[in-house]
Formats: sequence, C-alpha cells, structure tokens
Amino acid sequence: MNQREKSEQAARCLRAMAHPARLMILQLLSGSEMSVSELEKALDISQSNLSQHLNLMKDKQLLSSRRSGNQVYYSLKDPRLLGLMALMQDLFCKT
Repeated sequence: MNQREKSEQAARCLRAMAHPARLMILQLLSGSEMSVSELEKALDISQSNLSQHLNLMKDKQLLSSRRSGNQVYYSLKDPRLLGLMALMQDLFCKT
C-alpha cells in the first residue's frame, strides 16, 4: 500500500468517526465491550439509529462484534484506537 492509499484509508476511518454519536460509542467502548442494549441505554438513542452507527463503524474496521445468545457485544477492533481516543479526550474534552 503506497502513501496515497494509506492517507485515503486514514481519511475513511476519520470520516467514519466524525459524528457525535459515533465518538460517544467509541468512548464508551474504550473501557470494555458492551452489548447493544447497554449502549442504547448509555446513549439514549433508538436501537435502529445505534445499529446504523455500529454497522458503519464495523464496516470501516473500527469495531468488532461477537454474539452471545440473543445479545451482540461490540468492542474496539484495534487497541491502538485507545490512544487516539485518549488524545481526542485530552484535546477536546478537558474542562
């Protein structure tokens, strides 16, 4: 993969993150994996809206999922995202 392709891949990833709900999902998942119902309660958004965000981020290789019975659990696919999340927290969320 050349530098242009890597830059395009990074831009796609950042575009996938560039929504307040998706950033909050990533922040919640930086602690541990969570089920869809846990995320729905924490974010106070509809399950259909949440599912759209989760599917988009999974498609862009940001999240992974696993099924346990009727529940689907999501987690960050790459632990290096924790560093990016910490940096964004430091830059934009300090009081």
